[in-house]
Parts: sequence; structure tokens; C-alpha cells
Amino acid sequence: MPHPGSNTDPKPGPSGKPPYEMAGRAEAHPPIAHFADCSTWTVETEDAEANLYRTQEQRLFREYCGKLVYRATGKRPTITVRPKQPIPIPEPWDCLNAWNWGNVWSWARRKDTPPLRVEALVLDATGKEHAIGLGTMAYQYWFPMHRKLTTEIPRPARFAGFRFRNGSNTELRTIYLG
Repeated sequence: MPHPGSNTDPKPGPSGKPPYEMAGRAEAHPPIAHFADCSTWTVETEDAEANLYRTQEQRLFREYCGKLVYRATGKRPTITVRPKQPIPIPEPWDCLNAWNWGNVWSWARRKDTPPLRVEALVLDATGKEHAIGLGTMAYQYWFPMHRKLTTEIPRPARFAGFRFRNGSNTELRTIYLG
């Protein structure tokens, strides 16, 4: 059963600052979706528990980002974060980009924190949902995931969310969404 994201974090951490590389910079392309208002998002889970909160713990281009706190409750944990309404993708487009902050480095893997695999969800003109792999979150810093489309998606298309897989940790873990 989907549940809404929240703009109130029950366990907020200290406020962070944008990375020094981003000081005084603006995004090259305005995003069609961001997490400055997490009440406009929903969270769906399968074999997992997850909650989405607005936070200032990590910051990128805005005052707030999304904080996804999650853990596995079964063998095939899947977490899907969706805008309450799919967002039209303006033409022309042939790539997907998403900023996020992971919770494990690729060179220091931990069995208790497997790196999440991320998919962007896109609805085509017929309403069919396409899951487009963006990669694996094997870092503990802001990182821009980027994927150029390799298959044609009937237009107009709408952004329908992100799906996270491989979060088999049984203790709570946190990632941040830009």
C-alpha cells in the first residue's frame, strides 16, 4: 500500500552544506522533479519498509532534498518512490539524469549495506511503464546518474518515479535524493 512522503523528519540530523564544487552554481538543466516538497511523493514497498522525508542533512542545489530511510523485510526488497501525479517530460529529450547520495563506497563494500540499483520509471504515450536502469549507488557523496535512451519510448512521455532494488540490509539505512 503506497504511503505519502513527509516534510517532517522524525529523526532529523544536523543541517549540511552544499558541496564546495556546487558553491554558486546552478543546475545546467532545470529538473522536472525534485524533493524540496516530499509531501508530493509516495512510497511503495515490496519486502521492505521505507519512508521519505524532506531534509537539510545533505544539500545540493536547493535548501532541501529527499531522505529515504529503508530496510528489507523479505528476500526481494523493492522500493518505489513516485510523484503523486506523473510529470510530463518536455520534448526533446533522449537522456535521464538524477542526483543522489549513496551510503557505501564501491571499494569498501559492506555485507550489511549492499549498494542500491536504481531505475527511472517512465510512462509512454500508451500508459506502459518503462524501467530504465540508471546504475548502482556505490558512493557516499552527491553523484549524477545519467542514462542515454537506447530504445524508443512512444511520446509524449511522463516521469513516474524511481525504483530501488538490492537493499537487502535488515538494519535501517539512508540515502538522499536531489
